[in-house]
Amino acid sequence: MFTFTKQVKSSHDKSKVGKEIITIILQDKDFWSRCEHIIIVSELLMRVLWLIDNEEKSAMGYLYKVMDKAKEAIKTS
Repeated sequence: MFTFTKQVKSSHDKSKVGKEIITIILQDKDFWSRCEHIIIVSELLMRVLWLIDNEEKSAMGYLYKVMDKAKEAIKTS
């Protein structure tokens, strides 16, 4: 997307902020791994929220157990 001809010719790419964004996305080697980490953590938290919202298993003990599992999964990831 950031190397597409129309995007490169865009006025956004010529601005200071646009150049900084392009540099981060195309040259920062850690950017995509950090994005992947954010997705993993978000997915784990979304699963917990889904379980909390679920009407079938709403016992507090069960929810604490799920939260503890999510915390451990986040630590290991």
